[in-house]
Amino acid sequence: MSQSSTAPAAPPRTAASVTGISSLDRAGLLALWQEVHGGPPPRSMSQPLLRKVLAFDLQLGAAGG
Repeated sequence: MSQSSTAPAAPPRTAASVTGISSLDRAGLLALWQEVHGGPPPRSMSQPLLRKVLAFDLQLGAAGG
């Protein structure tokens, strides 16, 4: 049996979403957070941290986690 050592590629929608996070303003980040988490983020969360957490969450979802 041969095993593939390459991981499956992320779906294009997810890859585009992760790439597009860097261009979102605060309102866009909040809307995406609401969509992903079903509620608002903590008020004190900065835009750079919102971007990092959202990118992580989208990658995790694409990997089946």
